[in-house]
Amino acid sequence: MPRQKSEKRTHSEAFGTSDSQPQQLYDDDLPASDAQPTIVLQIGSSTLTLGFATDPTPQSIPHIIAYKGYGLTTKPSNKSREGIRDETLVLDFPWIITPALEDARDSSLSKIQESLELLRAGAGIHDTEVNVREYLAHNSRVQPEARESEELSMTDISAQPRCLIGNEVLYLPPGSGYTVYRPLRYGQLNCTNHDSLPQWAAPLSRSALLSMLEDLWTKAFEEYLQIDKRDFKNHRIVLLVSDVINRALFKEFMNILLVKMEFAAAFLHQESVCAAYCAGMASCCVVNVGDEVTHISCIEEGMSNPNTRLILHYGGSDITRLFFSLLQKTKFPYSKCTSESRLDGVLIQQLKETVCHLDATIWGVRNYQFSVMSPLPGRLLDYEIKLSDEGIIAAMGMFFPAAFCLPDYTFLMRGQQPQAPEREDLLEECLDIPLAQRPVEQSENLTSEEQLAGMFVGHPLRPGEVGLPEVTRRIRRVNKGRVLPLDQAVHLSISCTSSLELKGKLYSSILLVGGGLSFPGSSKMLQSQLERNSPPADSIDVYSNVRELDSSHIAWKGGAVLSCLDTCHELWIDKQEWDFSGVRLLRERAPFLW
Repeated sequence: MPRQKSEKRTHSEAFGTSDSQPQQLYDDDLPASDAQPTIVLQIGSSTLTLGFATDPTPQSIPHIIAYKGYGLTTKPSNKSREGIRDETLVLDFPWIITPALEDARDSSLSKIQESLELLRAGAGIHDTEVNVREYLAHNSRVQPEARESEELSMTDISAQPRCLIGNEVLYLPPGSGYTVYRPLRYGQLNCTNHDSLPQWAAPLSRSALLSMLEDLWTKAFEEYLQIDKRDFKNHRIVLLVSDVINRALFKEFMNILLVKMEFAAAFLHQESVCAAYCAGMASCCVVNVGDEVTHISCIEEGMSNPNTRLILHYGGSDITRLFFSLLQKTKFPYSKCTSESRLDGVLIQQLKETVCHLDATIWGVRNYQFSVMSPLPGRLLDYEIKLSDEGIIAAMGMFFPAAFCLPDYTFLMRGQQPQAPEREDLLEECLDIPLAQRPVEQSENLTSEEQLAGMFVGHPLRPGEVGLPEVTRRIRRVNKGRVLPLDQAVHLSISCTSSLELKGKLYSSILLVGGGLSFPGSSKMLQSQLERNSPPADSIDVYSNVRELDSSHIAWKGGAVLSCLDTCHELWIDKQEWDFSGVRLLRERAPFLW
């Protein structure tokens, strides 16, 4: 008999904890695995995190794939490939930067400087002026030092493999003859972003993108987990998905895993719930900062409240682009660095991870070193650079998002798609229509809280794009011309909960996860920004790096532990059940409101 939603157990009933404070879980607490090994797969906004449930830590790779030649397209003989935009170019803006956006960025950078001065003054640090001319002159005089090293090398393509994935794609040599694809962008199938395709190529179909995902995941399991494709049928898999329910996309994910790849069984779970379980929090507000998007959701007794789910379409990649623009103003000694180079994008990301922080008490000029591949094989060029506040200013863009040069349109949308289960043809249409191109309706006769509850910020329209016919989701536009900062988005999410007592509990249990904001001092900075506008009675506590785990692995670890519990055995869906009942099983067994 199908299990009713009212029969779902709360976090404290199912997992034996009701304390809102973090509780330590240790690897010794992992139950013994069943006869079939379990894989945990987490799909981030730009990374793929995978590993066995019994592994102490997972492996993460860029969620990209490159095909020899033109992959799933056919090249006419009389056309050229000029004008292609490589979607792995993280330093290149995927939208047009207008003078108005540049003015907004300059204004936000000034506000960030003022905010830093106030924070340092509050910490008793007053004289923070640095000699800008001195360290700029030093950077302009730096000359690289060559050395022999095998630390970095280009991908070996002598065997001419059909496809490459992950880091192998990032280090493809120029002129390799491979075409790079990103099947997912902003958590959706990348159906309409055709900038990475030649001008002669037809738009990628949904089936082509799903085929790419199948190839990518299959190769990832074979190369990183050492599982032969023929042995998938002897493994089970847990798929961690975002809180914002895209039923049609999740159905396709399950279809790939159970039908195409033939895993023995699978089930879905939400990233925020898994992160909360790993931290030992029955009720908390989870802030998951990814590379392209930031998810915010409030967990109440182990269940994600759909009225509190938000998505902000900015994250770690926006910090990278802002950091690169600040470096260009510091006489960056590697003068050949350009946004059109994939390797230079990798370099700036690595430098960002070293330099960026959110500790306002760190100030002054500091020395950093970085290495660049030499044109000669087996050699590296070592550079030294002096920087001041560029690292903290770039990371502070999360609280002043206009500094990211985001377009002037902000959409707040429902956090769950209320499609009718009888009309699965409508579900299919959702995959082909991106969030940006859904029709916009003006909200009328609604209070401010009713307008904002249960919404998330969508990806803006690009110049020249037009709306498509409405399918199933209704979209409301509010706050046109203003992008919501991270701290205000957290306040908004918590304000959409039901009671004052619950709001106070959530403010005291804010969990910061994801790799987009994993810098020193990030939790303390988020807490200080929240305290500026919070009610005086609320005590705010922000937690990160619980269990001494990398913040980008917390959700994966929680999913790994949950997959081994006896209470989750009823969630598994095997291939035979999926073939017989299909998506109806997700409505019956999903551990969240479907």
